[in-house]
Amino acid sequence: TKDYAEDEKPIDFGINGPILEVTCEDVDTVSSADFMGELNLPLNAVEKQRVRKWYALEADAGGEHKSSNVHGELELILEWCYNPELDFDPFCEEDKYPDKAPNEVCVGLGRGRHLAIKDKAVLYGEGSSDPRCTLRIDGTELKEVSAVKKTTLNPIWNETFAFPYSRGPDDSQPPSLVIECEDVDTITAADFMGLVRVELDPLKDHKRLKKWLPLQARSDDKASSNISGDLEVFVRWRYNPELDFDPYPDSELKPAYEDKAPNELRLALVQARGLAIKDKNLLSKGGSSDPFAKFEVTGGDSTAKKPFKSQTKYKTLCPRWNELFQVPLKKGEVQPRLEVLLYDEDEVSSPDFMGRISIEISEFCSTQKARREWFTLLPEEGKSENVKGAVELIAQWRYNPALDFEPFLEPDEHADAPPNELRVAIVAARDLAIKDKNLLSKGGSSDPRCTLTVSGTELKAQSSTKQKTLEPRWCEVFSFEYTPGSDSENPPVLDVL
Repeated sequence: TKDYAEDEKPIDFGINGPILEVTCEDVDTVSSADFMGELNLPLNAVEKQRVRKWYALEADAGGEHKSSNVHGELELILEWCYNPELDFDPFCEEDKYPDKAPNEVCVGLGRGRHLAIKDKAVLYGEGSSDPRCTLRIDGTELKEVSAVKKTTLNPIWNETFAFPYSRGPDDSQPPSLVIECEDVDTITAADFMGLVRVELDPLKDHKRLKKWLPLQARSDDKASSNISGDLEVFVRWRYNPELDFDPYPDSELKPAYEDKAPNELRLALVQARGLAIKDKNLLSKGGSSDPFAKFEVTGGDSTAKKPFKSQTKYKTLCPRWNELFQVPLKKGEVQPRLEVLLYDEDEVSSPDFMGRISIEISEFCSTQKARREWFTLLPEEGKSENVKGAVELIAQWRYNPALDFEPFLEPDEHADAPPNELRVAIVAARDLAIKDKNLLSKGGSSDPRCTLTVSGTELKAQSSTKQKTLEPRWCEVFSFEYTPGSDSENPPVLDVL
């Protein structure tokens, strides 16, 4: 008997351990291969150290190969070793944000095993495949593609992928990760090898999934029956703070303003998902859209009488904007509402309606904290019925001291004295004309500035310049040393240019 060092002891697989089967054949170009003998080596007795040995070929004990012309030996070298490619175990780190809603799907594609043969051998042998995997979040445009592994039915990828994804509003369609495996051909289209589907809802508490999953056929695909094998998959739906678009954090709230009436609506257009196709492909199924949003505040006491719009996101049904808007808005006799209309931009014709959202602001923004929510797009009578998808918005109706501009309210201690000073406050402007037109697109902006003069005098003042806006807000005060005269036929005039 041999005394083994701790790292040289045989690996114990139990009584029914794995067996290494080795078959030797004579290959014929025309006919099938001829059986020359086989070996069956129990691996539970193989040492971790390297072993080199001659083994006698034996006849087929199962009777599948009937040849009695069997003799000779094979020299084999066996070794149990550590292969770092097999030690792939991603996403094991500690969860630092267990209470946060997940916003990133992390996927590890480990190995494949026993995949189907798609490239049949021409002269001899069984054949092989060149597998590649496409990973996507169902119902979105989020997609990644793995590397191609040449000539193998047991590929090792060891690749990781990350998809920015948070839960949408439609609970009737739980999200899922789909991984499709295909055999890549240089000339013809790739051959489908099967798919696996992972439901994400059971992982929303940040749990990690590590599992071998069997490849399956598409539910609507009757053509491909040659599907076999498994994929080793690692999935973790976690919170990534770098992906958390949070423009209005609670840390900005000041206790001194809690009792102040709100005077500003802040709005963040985050993203949309699952929108309707408005631009169909000419030669194939499917298509896309070029969505943009229009916003309008009605009711309340708002100085923003003109709708404002977002940028257009081209060729996408799942756009991400991360755009910010703000509207001076006080409470009024009529409850304020936010109307959101989504359109598909067209270069030639008018925009196509994609859906609408109507929000009662005082109900949705019941406190001065920002509120984030998904809203399902709704159709509108008389417009396209091809409406689907949802939009994620963040809204905050808060008190902004910069908008609380009310000068000249202090008591007049010299009410009986004749006036000798003219005080003027320029507050804001709205719906100004475009003077700087865009070169390559419609629209444009201006850089407004105001000049104040008192007619018949040399009194003059000038405001600051507000860059690239048609809705400037100055909140600036000017004083002119001026005593009104007795000429009632030519009273002084304040000119604002």
